[in-house]
Amino acid sequence: MYDSIYAIIFIIAVLSLIAARIYIYSGNDAKFKLLIIPTVASVVLSINPANHDAFLSSLLSYFAGVFVVMSIWEFAAKEHIANWFNAIDDDPNHVRGSSVASHGKVIKQMRKAGVTADLSLAGLPVPNKLEPYHFLFAGATGTGKSVAFIEMMDKIIKRANPEEKVIVVDAGGGFYSRYANNLPTPPVLFNVFDKRSVDWSPFAEMRYPWDADSLATSIIPSMEGEAGQFNGFAQTFLSVILLRLFESGRATNGDLFHYVCVASVEELRVITAGTAAAPLVEEGNERLFGSVKFVASNALKPFSYLSKSAGREAFSFRRYAEGEGNQWAFITFQDDQLAALKPIVSTILDVVSKVVLSQKPSQTRRTWLIIDECASLNKITSLADFLTKARKSGGCAVIGLQNIDQFRQNYGHQGANVLLSCLSSWLILRVGDGDTAEYMSKTLGDQEVWRTSTGKNHATGLEFEDKTSENTSIQRQRTVLASEIQHLTEREGYLMIGGAYDIVKISLDIPVTLPNPAEPIEAIEYTPQAHKQEEEAIPAPATISNAYLPFDLPEDEEDHEPEV
Repeated sequence: MYDSIYAIIFIIAVLSLIAARIYIYSGNDAKFKLLIIPTVASVVLSINPANHDAFLSSLLSYFAGVFVVMSIWEFAAKEHIANWFNAIDDDPNHVRGSSVASHGKVIKQMRKAGVTADLSLAGLPVPNKLEPYHFLFAGATGTGKSVAFIEMMDKIIKRANPEEKVIVVDAGGGFYSRYANNLPTPPVLFNVFDKRSVDWSPFAEMRYPWDADSLATSIIPSMEGEAGQFNGFAQTFLSVILLRLFESGRATNGDLFHYVCVASVEELRVITAGTAAAPLVEEGNERLFGSVKFVASNALKPFSYLSKSAGREAFSFRRYAEGEGNQWAFITFQDDQLAALKPIVSTILDVVSKVVLSQKPSQTRRTWLIIDECASLNKITSLADFLTKARKSGGCAVIGLQNIDQFRQNYGHQGANVLLSCLSSWLILRVGDGDTAEYMSKTLGDQEVWRTSTGKNHATGLEFEDKTSENTSIQRQRTVLASEIQHLTEREGYLMIGGAYDIVKISLDIPVTLPNPAEPIEAIEYTPQAHKQEEEAIPAPATISNAYLPFDLPEDEEDHEPEV
């Protein structure tokens, strides 16, 4: 009698084990829990060998033991061990579209593709071939963008490529402080309000006549609509002044500021005679030229902070970018200095971008533009060309962004979308506003997944039990919701590396502090103009007469006055 009872119990236990495994693989935990009861009962009855056959007890205990071990593996150990090896299984419900995977899976994808990588983000390798396809670091203040920048720059230093230059736009001077005394070659520092800065002048970037047009467009960006027309006139006016001064051999920042912002119409008629800007200063066009000069003067006002004596022999970012070596350059500013410096910073970045675009193709050269808070600067005219065409000559960009609307103010809605589409690798940290979070969510993409819906009909009338029905269908959903992006913790985010790789949820580690940091900013001492006049005479601006100009111009009217 006991043998029959235990044989039945044994069969129930085995069937329970098989059914449990089926339900585990199907993801139905609720039904699996119901099978624990008969299995546990079988184990309890099988532990007393006096009640039944020893062989049956051993066999039953074996199956029960296997069941317990497999259950512990499935619900307790599997995920942790998988995390240790960074090898979490694919989502069985994923059909197609983007997906969030583990570090391990993405690394396996890279190994399978045979990629090589020197740089990394959040410990994840960045394939070398993807570097010239550019990066976006998006996140609100304090979310960890600077940590990501530092990780990338640390790897660039470690790589020690002799043909790799890095130009860093450094708000606050924190990056300069970290790296100034830890680079193999002392870096270049530019900040007109820092006593350690090099002197710079737009004339130092000029080599050919058409460089005047290029600089004028950088200093006064083109715009659309009615304002764009006046910007165009102002570009023409500024271009002529730049070229006239440059070819006169007496070009300095002080001269440029004088002729654009201070000079009388009579002076301007002399210097612009015979050029495209001459009609602007003709009699009868005073109202038009007033608007043009206002635009040009407003754009050039920050240039008054540059050294007035600096000119063609000043430091040239053009020569720097064209030269050999791996020297770094930092363009620093404090937040309260940004309004005064951003037209100059944008002009310098424009110059460097155009140099890189003009260089010969190279597989080993790298010129990095690392621009944190890019949207806070003026429009960089050649940025779109740099992002789309600089790949062959080794141009690489890392753009920092807080808010999508701020970026669109500079580049327009369509222009901003075009620029962002050129950035293939995205690190998305927490963002504060819904529009930016929604844009980032859309960029991470959609996915199609299997979803099972369960319906339950309660028993009525002659029915004795409830009826349950299941329906499985493919549904489309966002891979990462905008609300998930808005609620990320500090230094936590999503990394999407360009190419056929899954999205990875990452956590950035705080970087190791480097020794011997430099002062972020060493402010110059400001002396009011009245005190300067007491100490030294202020030199008058250069006077440009026809004799110094490379063109045949009419002589000054005063030269034709009859002698008395």
